[in-house]
Amino acid sequence: MRLLGNRWVVAAAIALVALALYLPAIGVGDFVGDDEALDAGVVWEMRRSGDWLFPEFNDEYLPPKPPLFYWAAAAVSKLHGRVDEWSVRAPSAFAAAAMVAVGVAGSATTIGLGAAALGGLMLATTPIVFGAARSGRCDMLLALVVTGCLLLVAASRSGPMSRGARWSFWSLLGLAALIKGGAGVGLVVVVIVAAAALERNRRLLTGLLDASIVAFLAIGGAWYVIATAHWGYRFVDEQIVGENLHHLFGGSGISDKGSGTTPLAEHLTYYLLHFFPHTAPWGLLVPFALLGTWRREPQTDRLRFFAVWLLAGLAFFTMVSRKSPYYLLPLAPPAALLAGAWAYGRVRDSLASEALQVGFSLRTFAVLVGVSTLVWLVSINVTGGSCELRAAARGLAERPLATIPAGALLGAGALGAVKALRGRNWGTGITAVFGGLVALFTLAGGITGRLDDCASLRAFAGQVRANTTPEDRVLFFQAPLPAVVLYAERTIPTLRDPRAAPSQAFYLIVPESLDRAIPPEWQSRAETVASDRGRVFTRKRMGIRLLRITPPTSGDESDDVPLGPVPGTQEARYP
Repeated sequence: MRLLGNRWVVAAAIALVALALYLPAIGVGDFVGDDEALDAGVVWEMRRSGDWLFPEFNDEYLPPKPPLFYWAAAAVSKLHGRVDEWSVRAPSAFAAAAMVAVGVAGSATTIGLGAAALGGLMLATTPIVFGAARSGRCDMLLALVVTGCLLLVAASRSGPMSRGARWSFWSLLGLAALIKGGAGVGLVVVVIVAAAALERNRRLLTGLLDASIVAFLAIGGAWYVIATAHWGYRFVDEQIVGENLHHLFGGSGISDKGSGTTPLAEHLTYYLLHFFPHTAPWGLLVPFALLGTWRREPQTDRLRFFAVWLLAGLAFFTMVSRKSPYYLLPLAPPAALLAGAWAYGRVRDSLASEALQVGFSLRTFAVLVGVSTLVWLVSINVTGGSCELRAAARGLAERPLATIPAGALLGAGALGAVKALRGRNWGTGITAVFGGLVALFTLAGGITGRLDDCASLRAFAGQVRANTTPEDRVLFFQAPLPAVVLYAERTIPTLRDPRAAPSQAFYLIVPESLDRAIPPEWQSRAETVASDRGRVFTRKRMGIRLLRITPPTSGDESDDVPLGPVPGTQEARYP
């Protein structure tokens, strides 16, 4: 009982530290790119229409993912008073902090409280976790429930899983299905099967098979049944097949533009190459921890499940056709816990044998504070240069109480790490790296949002609203842009076939990459009403124009492409 209290107190303390790192300035920076803007748009549609079961953003998009994340963001926005960047991203920040707490408390009885606490700190300061915690997407919520599922299984390796634990497992797995469909469910199944096979322990599988599975069917399946009854074949084709099977075997989901097909070598090495940059510096310790489990060193049996979790997860996502670095998120907990367990004994012995050595004097620290203050003073006087330079300077200038200490701490962390590396002092080294990461993330939190504003389509959406009326026909050309719909706060259909164009004058939103696809016959009648630059189609920054297309004058027979709907033309609904 004392251990139970201690581990949850430690877990809560580390989670609060993580939340203090994730929440500041989380609402700064517009939604840029299709992914986050589309998810925000679904939340906005839920609140606007009041339909939380069957929202259709822009009268075109079904929710690209199951609704649990959207419900969480909509609930936060209702408490917050409006749908904005903060309310859509906040659920991810709280889910990340909860994942850290669950990781610490759930692994403490397996690897020890000290190793679990160190692993929790590493997890909280892993770059991919920090990034996802500040993004309005479902990935962080999925990582939380997957972590809960697999830690319940890890705890059952030494004995039968209790009845309450089995009901909790299946309930969490149902939530995983309600967050991201087959992705989370598939990962959990693959890890458990791999662990059971490696350990020759059928009980890991058979111990889960009882009446409690009804919790998974009820929680994970109810919405799918209701949605299929409401939308019919459209939902099956676009959500179940498009967002699940196509991601697994290849093909395009509704909110995707490609099948994710890559050369074989890149396909097989994608996650291995992305793992270390997205988990550094702690991920660099993972190979050493895995080597220890392979060699069956003392006390490594308790780590073997985390090794299976990581390696089986990498294999599962490598097989999947669709690739994204954020698929690595559910693998960050086992990576951090492996690294923490491997480093804990070394840190403990280092601190026991020699005092923490910061590696610099108070005078040096005063110089670091002075340099950091100077950087802040320079930032408040930046008025020229590129948008990115002004944005970065503004991000630093607006938060002096964070910028100046963080700048000094970053310098101190670098000096401490160099000192520790020379003296092979694990205690000083790990402490210095933690300090440097906290400082780096604090600075990044104020800057990255401002940098996103430089690529935002909010200003262009404002121009669309200012230059058109609700009665005007405004259309996207070939592909919709969710950010424009969201910030313009109006429905904008997509014109994919020029033959289906309105017979009267209309407005056309055209990204630079599609300029050449505009029928030549329209060019002479196209007037540029507004233009801007921003991030279009998720990552690429390019120019974008609002064109006014007028019909041909009477008797003009030079147009091969009519400005009017063609009978029998069937408009495609999705990219």
